[in-house]
Amino acid sequence: MSRVRMGLIGAGGIATIAHLPTCQAPASYLRFDFQDATVEVEHHYGYDNSFWRWTPAPHLYGRQNG
Repeated sequence: MSRVRMGLIGAGGIATIAHLPTCQAPASYLRFDFQDATVEVEHHYGYDNSFWRWTPAPHLYGRQNG
């Protein structure tokens, strides 16, 4: 049975946490939605920094960093 939790985090962000134990390789998925970006990680049995994905919010496309 999958378990999904959602909740509000500081400054209006939303966190989604899912644990999928019914897959052949149980997976966990975390997603954090903020005003300016979405940050996600999906992993099986552990993760490191290379597993994280960052997607800027649509209103930031075309902006230069700095």
